[in-house]
Amino acid sequence: MKVCTRNGNPYVKIYLFQGKKLLQKKKTSRKYKTLNPYYNESFQFKIEPQLMDKVHLVISVWDYDKMSKNDFIGEVVMASPELDHPAVSHACRFHG
Repeated sequence: MKVCTRNGNPYVKIYLFQGKKLLQKKKTSRKYKTLNPYYNESFQFKIEPQLMDKVHLVISVWDYDKMSKNDFIGEVVMASPELDHPAVSHACRFHG
């Protein structure tokens, strides 16, 4: 992958899903010419309290490329331990 051998332009996408339905999405700013970005950004998703155990977050990191398709770097899926979702890589308690 190109991003490992040069300075990248990373950014993060954050998706909130209920099952396969996309509820909301957010995106950070791009950090230019770095492989070690620091994001001092926060995001809020407004959802009903009864949905807290039924939603999951997909947080993916991308390298912006002006001349071609952006490069996928990696992702993590976070959800409540009560949500039996096969793609969850980290379970945590959400506080509303």
